[in-house]
Amino acid sequence: MASVLLMAVILVVVHKKSLRDFGGIAIGGIVGLDIFFLAFISGASMNPTRSLAPALLSGGMVESLWLYWTATFIGTSIIATIFRKKFSKN
Repeated sequence: MASVLLMAVILVVVHKKSLRDFGGIAIGGIVGLDIFFLAFISGASMNPTRSLAPALLSGGMVESLWLYWTATFIGTSIIATIFRKKFSKN
C-alpha cells in the first residue's frame, strides 16, 4: 500500500507541470504519512529490499516475505498502467 501511494504521488508530480515546484513537499509528505500511518502494519516498508534483511535475520517473517515482494511490484505496476492509460497522449 505504501509503495502504491508513493508511486501514484511521484507519477502525478512528474506529469503535472503545476506541481513540479512542490514535488519535494508532495513526495516527502507522502513518505511521512506512509510512515506515520503504516509503520505499525508493515514497519513503513516502501521498499521490498528493506524488508529482506530484517526478515532473514529475525527468521520471524520469512513465511510472509513473498507478500512484501509481490504486492509491491504488482501494486506499483497497476498504478503505472492506470496512469499510462489515463494520461497517455493519443
